[in-house]
Amino acid sequence: MCTQFFNRYELWNNRWLQGDALNLPFANEVFDAVTVGYGLRNVTNIPRALDEIFRVVKKGYEMFNSCFQSEILKKQLSIF
Repeated sequence: MCTQFFNRYELWNNRWLQGDALNLPFANEVFDAVTVGYGLRNVTNIPRALDEIFRVVKKGYEMFNSCFQSEILKKQLSIF
């Protein structure tokens, strides 16, 4: 199943890395979009993680999050 997924979306040539959501190892404004799958609810500092996300995404582009359970997250996103 995983092999089919990787083949379908041509993911074999991607570079996968593990990093710190509060200190992303990327330059400013390098991504067209950022997706987060239930990750923000698990960080120790949601405002800092959001700052990092919006730092690395290009201005005028988007951030997608699949979990809005946290009231802190809702409040932080309302300021962007």
